[in-house]
Amino acid sequence: MSQSTVGRVLDGEQWPGNEFIAATITGLDIPFDVVFEVTGSDGASTLERAEVAS
Repeated sequence: MSQSTVGRVLDGEQWPGNEFIAATITGLDIPFDVVFEVTGSDGASTLERAEVAS
């Protein structure tokens, strides 16, 4: 995963894809719901970045 991809996701310029999500939860060794939140009022699920507690 490139640093520029991480930056674009964190800046809200790009949605996190499957590779980004897998690398994040694997690399940090934390559950999906600690980093990401599934939302959507229109019936379609979208992923939004959540703050990770340090």
